Amino acid sequence: MSSLMWRERMHSDMVVAGLAERTREAYLRAVRMLSQYYNGADPAQLTEQQVKDYLLWMRHEKRAAPGTLKITIGGLRFFYRQTCGLDWKVLERFRIPREKKLPAVLTAAEVRRILHAIRHPRFHAYFLTVYSCGLRLNEALALQVRDIDSDRMRIHVHRGKGAKDRLVPLPEVTLKALRDYWRLHQHPTLLFPKTNPKGTVILNTRQTMSESTVQGALRRVVTELEFTRSISVHC
Repeated sequence: MSSLMWRERMHSDMVVAGLAERTREAYLRAVRMLSQYYNGADPAQLTEQQVKDYLLWMRHEKRAAPGTLKITIGGLRFFYRQTCGLDWKVLERFRIPREKKLPAVLTAAEVRRILHAIRHPRFHAYFLTVYSCGLRLNEALALQVRDIDSDRMRIHVHRGKGAKDRLVPLPEVTLKALRDYWRLHQHPTLLFPKTNPKGTVILNTRQTMSESTVQGALRRVVTELEFTRSISVHC
């Protein structure tokens, strides 16, 4: 099976299984890394022992983080079980050590500093929505005008984690920020539409602002405020 062939087959199987785009990308990357470990070998031709040796190398020599191991196991399990039809025990029995890392938590004062330092209406509305409504990065990016229920003061989040919809409370201050930003661009559908290199909203676009755009905006603010620890959108 050629490199292109196994990728296409696996990707097709994941689409049929309903896996999210980011999960599909992570799983394809996991199988690609296995192939590269064996000098570009066809992963469908590897043995169960070779896969076991690779996983042991990742855990004991590369010292991969538990999160990385979890994604790797998930990707390899899907590939060999669903795409290749192999029910290998090693992918069921391989144990991932528990991560003993304390979560990064911001204080309310730190959040206020960050939001106050974000001056552009686009990013201020976005990060205020993420924080005050408890949304994930892509959940906020995907918001549409029709998702805002100002009568009941709530937001309809479509296909969140686990492909589940949910309703979340919408604070008055967040509604105002969203309205203020929408009046600047008035895109008929999207709340956070894609912009051109000059920062002007593309009114006929069907694309949202990119992940890298908001991540870059946060990095700039964190650097400006001279925070010494790593702060992400998820944090």
